[in-house]
Amino acid sequence: MTGVALLLYLGLVAASFLAMFLGPVILRIDDISEKQFLGWLVLSFFVTTIVSTFMLYGLFGYLGTGDLINVFYPQATSVLQGFVPYRDFPTSYSPGFVYLIALPLLVWNDPLSINMMFVGFDFLALVVGYKYAKRKLSTPDSRLYVWFYVFLPLSWLFIVFWNQDEAIACFFLILSATFVLSRRENLASFTLGLGFFFTKFLFAVWMAPMLALFHKQVRGILVTACTILTGYVPFLLAGVDVLMPVRIEVGSTAIGANLWVIFEAFEINTGLVPSLMTIVVLGALWVLYLLPLSMQKRAGSVFIRISSALHHITNEGWLVVFGLLFLVLSKKSLTFYALSFAPFLLLSQIQLMRGASTRRSRLALQLQFYIMLTLLSVLYYAELALFAAAPMSVTWVAVICIVLITVCVQLSFVYSIIKLLSTGESAPMVAQEDAGI
Repeated sequence: MTGVALLLYLGLVAASFLAMFLGPVILRIDDISEKQFLGWLVLSFFVTTIVSTFMLYGLFGYLGTGDLINVFYPQATSVLQGFVPYRDFPTSYSPGFVYLIALPLLVWNDPLSINMMFVGFDFLALVVGYKYAKRKLSTPDSRLYVWFYVFLPLSWLFIVFWNQDEAIACFFLILSATFVLSRRENLASFTLGLGFFFTKFLFAVWMAPMLALFHKQVRGILVTACTILTGYVPFLLAGVDVLMPVRIEVGSTAIGANLWVIFEAFEINTGLVPSLMTIVVLGALWVLYLLPLSMQKRAGSVFIRISSALHHITNEGWLVVFGLLFLVLSKKSLTFYALSFAPFLLLSQIQLMRGASTRRSRLALQLQFYIMLTLLSVLYYAELALFAAAPMSVTWVAVICIVLITVCVQLSFVYSIIKLLSTGESAPMVAQEDAGI
């Protein structure tokens, strides 16, 4: 990334936070009609995504990331030429993804068209997320949620600037959560299956906690698996290596908001430890969440307390806890992955603010949230600097500190959710007053 591009990015990060803070106050979003609010919302989304995209790529000559130019575009053009993923070219994505990103090239044969498709999925996630929020929160809080989502760096900048595809996963996850809320679990399972087929194997990490929310988990798992297998049938019949994405990711360099980055910076070989810890910890959480408390009497008191908290945690809190712990534990946990569960992150923060008992605790929760957002927004660039820095240099030490703080803040947010959002999910929760974030 050039110095100009970095300044542009940091400027956009600052602008996003400014809009998040001032927009609700200037527009008085609590007092205007729904029609007026939706008008401002659509206009804001248009400015943050469409206008900023053409300013970046047109006015400032930004070319996009290597993912867009060297991965997405070549793979999309390959399938349009009749080549088959896994057989004719390698890819770390699910087979449906490369066909999906090829569709916009039929209209406009330019790499930027793929990014505009990501923007489209982000808009769909915005619409579905607002409908979901209105069932879980009061009108002021649901408006605050959707306003913050429009300007959230994790959604806006990760897509427009970094060309990340997680907007697709975000859409399928929030849509599935909406079906779960309506007790339409077959549709929720089908949606999860589509999400896996049209994104990447990483989507399975987000599927696991979502399936745990089902009343009939076994049926949900079977419907999801059947949906995935149906999409994979042509590729299985062709005899291609459908597990290629897993093989590509094995042995990848540590990157993201995790401690393994620090271990590798000190040239400490962690081997299979990150993978094993991720599987064991998340697997244990999943089991504790599913097993009735009556079946865990022989477990230690610590496990009973954790399980009790998980059993009464909000749906959104459960999804965020699982997602953030994955970012902390996994060796490859790009901060871009947070976009996949960004709606639930925002919803959890609003629920935390609503439940804050004192002004002091409210301020602490706000500070924690904004620090986490800031660090997640800039960490990827910081780690690029780490890889290029000399060991023990000022840059090297500074980035190590940033990574460590990011891990701590994520764990702090997880602790806040487990401690403060154990409120149950017997009915949609409606706030009594504007939570604020």
